[in-house]
Amino acid sequence: MENTKNTQEKSFKFLPLEYTLPDTWASAIINGDSSELSDEDESQLNKWLEIKKEELGDGHWDIKSGEDGEIEESSFSKYHDAQEVGTLTADCLTFIWNKKIYLDKGIADVIESKTLDETKDQLRQIREAIDIEKKNAGVSARVFNNAMSYYKKDDDINRRHQEEVKELGLDRYSKEASDLWDSKYKDEYVKLVNTFTDKEKDTFMEIRKSNSATQDRFDLIAVYKNEETYIELAIEEKEAKYERDIMENAKTEFPFAFSAIGYFIDKQYDDGKLDDVFKETYQRTSEGEDKRLEIQDVVLEREYSYLEYIEDINAQVEEIVGDDPNCSLKTPVSGVGLVDGYIKDKDVPMDAETDFKIKG
Repeated sequence: MENTKNTQEKSFKFLPLEYTLPDTWASAIINGDSSELSDEDESQLNKWLEIKKEELGDGHWDIKSGEDGEIEESSFSKYHDAQEVGTLTADCLTFIWNKKIYLDKGIADVIESKTLDETKDQLRQIREAIDIEKKNAGVSARVFNNAMSYYKKDDDINRRHQEEVKELGLDRYSKEASDLWDSKYKDEYVKLVNTFTDKEKDTFMEIRKSNSATQDRFDLIAVYKNEETYIELAIEEKEAKYERDIMENAKTEFPFAFSAIGYFIDKQYDDGKLDDVFKETYQRTSEGEDKRLEIQDVVLEREYSYLEYIEDINAQVEEIVGDDPNCSLKTPVSGVGLVDGYIKDKDVPMDAETDFKIKG
């Protein structure tokens, strides 16, 4: 399903889309091997892929795995994403479509070069632009979104009809082509139109008009939406990078905090550092359990924001541990521990050499 046309000068990110589908489809979806499917199952799969063609775009399939890397076992499901093509209850797996979100490389490079806060600000501006275009269409966001959804479905029905007309070698304006529409596609179209509210129907008809202002807005919003998704993914990557770098820094700059977080939040009981204090591994002090409870309170109080307060946690834990003979941890004398760009203003370039400078 890869389409490389006109993407040479584009950058892309993968957007994971999850679908719950029959496990019998796995070999056909992942490996392209439908030999084990019945004719009916293969027909339903192909119909589903055709319906989802525009939604999926370019990308590749995976099957969802657990934390151990093993594919999750299928489970019986009454409700799943293949029901629209007639597949009823089935044993299902979670399939992940890694959709490529393209953006002109120049724009993508600008997004990547910006700070986290600047990128978030750009996302806010894009969303404001989308809202403005929706208002320009003269309808609410809900009505406009529904009308666009119907437009895509209507366009798909017409496209499938025209493709079949072409395959049969018919003139698109002939009676045979019209009869084909009446016999095979009309009911689907009528069912679609009957779901509209009057306002949605009016908006839908405006969108269908060639070269109409609404059609232009529809195309513009599609561009904005693509950029919006790309920026959201860029923000996720930047935030993950900040967290990875801070945690790596914490290992050496905040050893007491890092050890406590590992023990109480990540459940790394074989830590060998604070674990020795709590168990009084080398020398009996009769303080191990008391210190464990005190440090637990310090860490769990900030369980969901510990990165923001990593220096404070480190100082408090170090004070509680004191000169305990069972402890091998030591906070470095150099480096007072604040990581520029994350704890304070986050306003630093996303550059490997300048991102995280420890204040001396």
